[in-house]
Amino acid sequence: MELNLICESNMSLKTLAAAGAAVALSTAVAHAVTFTGTFDVSGPAFSDPGLVVNVAPNPGPVSFTLSLGDSTTFDLFDIWTEEEALSFPEDTTAQDIFVAFDFTAPPPPFTGTVSGETDGFVFGGSLSSVGRVTWGGTQTVFFGPFGDGVLELTLSDTEFNRGPLFEFGTLTPGVGFGGTVQLTASYITAATPIPLPAAGWLLLAGVGGLGAMRKFRKS
Repeated sequence: MELNLICESNMSLKTLAAAGAAVALSTAVAHAVTFTGTFDVSGPAFSDPGLVVNVAPNPGPVSFTLSLGDSTTFDLFDIWTEEEALSFPEDTTAQDIFVAFDFTAPPPPFTGTVSGETDGFVFGGSLSSVGRVTWGGTQTVFFGPFGDGVLELTLSDTEFNRGPLFEFGTLTPGVGFGGTVQLTASYITAATPIPLPAAGWLLLAGVGGLGAMRKFRKS
């Protein structure tokens, strides 16, 4: 009988170890999250009146993996204008621009929008002119099964198509003289997971089974 108990104990230990590994793996995965989706840029900045801009790619993909507390920064899209000169005051009047994010992972799907403005600007003394995009700050996005995970999205202010020195209101048009908008994503708060998975219940059952077997062997 003692041999049988030892064999059963070894089998329970193997089951317990497998369950523990599964729980550890699920916990590790929960702390490193891959965010995947798309973005789309829109708004009055793409048509007259105002400095007309172009962006590429649009729409485009977005994907990054973060551990809790970490941030990442990468190029999101290029921005430029085909206009060769600023028309005053039309092209120096701010126009709205929006970047809408549509994430499909981690599930369930979630969204967020970063707002900004574009305009043409002439430096003091007419040294040069430039197009620019400025964003309204960090966008907080909530995700997860209960909507309590927190992701922060920040876009970089960017200048584009700077004109020659001492040529009032002149721009250098084209994508080759444009700028690049970067995205900084920060993983602030982990989402509350769905209640204890099957591996967790298996681990609890294994612990209980081992305790019962040890008690039986002592009696």
